Amino acid sequence: MKPFEMLALGIMLQATYGAAAPTVSIASFKHDKPAAASFTFDDGFSSGYQTVAPLFDEFGFKATFYITPGGSNNWNKWKEIAQNGHEVGNHTYNHRNPNQMAGDSAVIHKQVIESRDIIIGKTGIEVFSYAYPGCKYTVEFRDYVLQHHPIDRPCGEIYGGNYTVAQANELILKAFEGTHTLRPTTAPVGELLETSSRWGHDPGWACALAHNIADGGGFRPWPADSLRRHLEFVKTLEESLWVDTYINVGLYVMERDSATVEVVSHSSSDVTVGVSLPSSMNADWYTAPLTLIIEDGGEKRLYDLVPSADPVAIKYADTYRKGGTVNVRTSRKSPVDSKMLRLWGKRLVLPAGMQNSARNVGIFSVDGVRIASYRPNPKRQVIDLSHLNTGTYVLKWQMANGWGSRLVTLYERR
Repeated sequence: MKPFEMLALGIMLQATYGAAAPTVSIASFKHDKPAAASFTFDDGFSSGYQTVAPLFDEFGFKATFYITPGGSNNWNKWKEIAQNGHEVGNHTYNHRNPNQMAGDSAVIHKQVIESRDIIIGKTGIEVFSYAYPGCKYTVEFRDYVLQHHPIDRPCGEIYGGNYTVAQANELILKAFEGTHTLRPTTAPVGELLETSSRWGHDPGWACALAHNIADGGGFRPWPADSLRRHLEFVKTLEESLWVDTYINVGLYVMERDSATVEVVSHSSSDVTVGVSLPSSMNADWYTAPLTLIIEDGGEKRLYDLVPSADPVAIKYADTYRKGGTVNVRTSRKSPVDSKMLRLWGKRLVLPAGMQNSARNVGIFSVDGVRIASYRPNPKRQVIDLSHLNTGTYVLKWQMANGWGSRLVTLYERR
């Protein structure tokens, strides 16, 4: 055989048998967004369907409402928002303290199962998550709850909900930084850590706990203007922040942390992947689609797949690529070079499209106060941020078709 024939054969064999398998992993959050947020409102106040749900709909978001079916409820309204994608969850039958139910199986059944079944019957939507009144529970009560709900919600960092704009915005920023934590509850010492996996919590997932809005009374109500201004801020982060109900994010996190991913076979046009969950996880509960990251030859593709016992053939033509750019920051180790923006130290390098087309660029604090304004032009490719203290800011720019924004976090270099 001639040398060039041997070379051609070797290339053909390598292409057929020796091509490296693609790497398949599960994204931290849906659509490979780096952070997530959920908004929960307890006690079933009428403002939930009168004001809060319509406000979230206005911004294109969905919220979670924990209600007590033993009280006075406008079931037509709860059914309407539940069928519109908001979550209506279980908050006991009549807001009874779980610490006062020890040993009374009939009462516990009423406060867990009967309350759940009433909500399902009235709304026509399954109930998967549970929130404890006052964040109080016993180990035995929680075990019973988790036999009938895949996930329960602990307390947030701020209990009640009377957030200022800055406090609420900081809650979201902690998710981007991966430092969001849960407030200690009244559970026995150590119990939270021992059963943390069933909280479905992730430090990149911000969860706001509120009750009512200010004009509706209730415990530590959230000022309505503060909530609106906060959602305006959240909307600017939509390309990099997944906002969804508590159950949708919670199921994703629990599936992500439990799933096994295996590449079964692959070709130049597709890959067959097995994504399975442990047999101990109830298949009727855990049906949230996971975002797979398929990396092959420098290409990064995304595909949403519900875990299954059977492998699935994924055609590359059916995958999608991540749109937009996530939050931009410098790190303590090295600067970040993104496709959209480059931040070196305290110098922000604008892409050519922004230099030529942006009408103005502004630097804002996280609570919406304008700090500085710039008018970019082809001769001004770098914005000097040296006058700013370390911290997180919002960069906004105006184009012909509207406003865009990104987080910019400045760290001291170490």
